[in-house]
Amino acid sequence: MALPANISTGTVTGTFLNVAGGAKSGTVTFRPSFDHALDAGANVVFVPEKVTASLDTYGSFSVVLAATNDPDLLPLNFTYTVEINIYGSSIPSFTMSLLAGTTVDLTDVMPL
Repeated sequence: MALPANISTGTVTGTFLNVAGGAKSGTVTFRPSFDHALDAGANVVFVPEKVTASLDTYGSFSVVLAATNDPDLLPLNFTYTVEINIYGSSIPSFTMSLLAGTTVDLTDVMPL
């Protein structure tokens, strides 16, 4: 089922390669920070659940998520915890915001 029409979204993208330029395989998981959220306009309660994107044959992914600053979704200004599971690598999890109407490349937000 798709998000209600009044909920704004953003897109997160990324590409993971090895040092020779080969595509890595794995997943990127997004966990919202709320215990539950309310969309009063659509009479919907959101229960947090992870969203996992698998890397494609080029080591890339793209996922559309609810925007963390959507005024119709309470609590307002929540965050996502991002867990990157690339086979053969250890990348610490981190948190991020996703503003409505934006596309964010993980290279712009993940700590080094």
